[in-house]
Amino acid sequence: MNARWFVVVLAAAAWLGNAVAAGSIVPTAFRARVMPLSQVDSTSLPLLDRAAIAREDAEDESRGMSPRFAIARKLGVTPQAHGTWENVDAATRLWRYRIRSNDAQSLNIGFTRFWLPQSASLLIYSPDGSKLRGPITAADNAPYKQYWTPTVGAAEVVVELTVAASEAAAVELEIGQVGQGYRGFGTNAVDDSSGACNMDVKCLLPADPWQDNVRAVAAYTRMGTRFCSGSLVNNSAGDTKLYFMTAHHCEMGDAASAASIVTYWNYENSTCRIPGSAASGQDGDGSISQTISGSVVRADYATSDFTLLELNGAPPAFNLFWAGWDHTAYVSPGGPGNGDFACAPDSLCAAIHHPNVADKRITFSADNTTTTSYNNPSVPGDGSHVHALWDPAPVFPPDPAVSIPPQVTEPGSSGSPLYNAQRRYIGQLHGGPSACGATGGNLSD
Repeated sequence: MNARWFVVVLAAAAWLGNAVAAGSIVPTAFRARVMPLSQVDSTSLPLLDRAAIAREDAEDESRGMSPRFAIARKLGVTPQAHGTWENVDAATRLWRYRIRSNDAQSLNIGFTRFWLPQSASLLIYSPDGSKLRGPITAADNAPYKQYWTPTVGAAEVVVELTVAASEAAAVELEIGQVGQGYRGFGTNAVDDSSGACNMDVKCLLPADPWQDNVRAVAAYTRMGTRFCSGSLVNNSAGDTKLYFMTAHHCEMGDAASAASIVTYWNYENSTCRIPGSAASGQDGDGSISQTISGSVVRADYATSDFTLLELNGAPPAFNLFWAGWDHTAYVSPGGPGNGDFACAPDSLCAAIHHPNVADKRITFSADNTTTTSYNNPSVPGDGSHVHALWDPAPVFPPDPAVSIPPQVTEPGSSGSPLYNAQRRYIGQLHGGPSACGATGGNLSD
């Protein structure tokens, strides 16, 4: 069958391993008689070399690599050899370790060895507890024995493990890497804004059917250092399996990269900013509290630049949407379409994405797409790619009388979905010349 369409709204218990509101989970160290944090074993990361980072990022961009937001620092910290152990009571043990970086905007941790017994609970939090990720528990164990945390918007974090004394020896844990964030995303982040020309998904009217597709799209981090976009797609069983499509060039084709991804859901600005306005070019207020950590590769093909992942665990209560897909060849009224899909002013196609890994945006196409080679408009070329032309005169949904600039995609949008006019998935973003201010043939990807 060529097209599948599915939507699920879930109302389950909170998803383990994700951020929680401050105060809803209290670290063990905050409620037990333990030594002061100043006496807990720690490490300090080296200062960030901003000039070197800028040179490296420019080189990465020229090579078409996915954007970077953090520097990887290798550690190799284990509870057996590092950190501070204490007895909370006769039956419970506490292990803590502190990681500091005076100039980081965020920190994230890659546990390159990870297996927790049933009694264990792991938290990552800022020293005052205002920023917290967890609890991470045995429910997060995976066959590849790794766990990569979402970012914590702090320059210092505490890794806290609470475990039954009888199971302490069964803990397998190694802090193999810390991601030292030099640019941020999420609420109160710095340098995460996208181009002002882009349109917030909040600008869609409440009854707009594209509201469903918005819930299929997520930003994600890989190996604690790079980011891209992607989306849930449905399968023929319609069983809410967490299939997530993204781009191969986001370096997603191997098991290690797949294990490290953290997807961030419903990350979008709370209001509709007018495209082209100063506000639209500033940092948004989207929350990155809803996350899923880890995945496995299910399919991968470099020629058409796709990777299909299956995210870990059962679907969480994030009000997600599984987008349908379509691989039929569209035949235009004028003749064979060579795999074209029809888009028109009254029947728009759309891309939904996280430009510069900022708050979620939507970009419309009112012209038929064509099947081509990569970055080559000849039809059908090698048939590996879909060429999308972005609308040069888009409509602003809240007020069609307002004139707004064309919307585009940016670095960080890679891997995001292109949907046809029936709102079914037909491809993921590889790249192209579009940028705010682009015109003519450059207003495309």
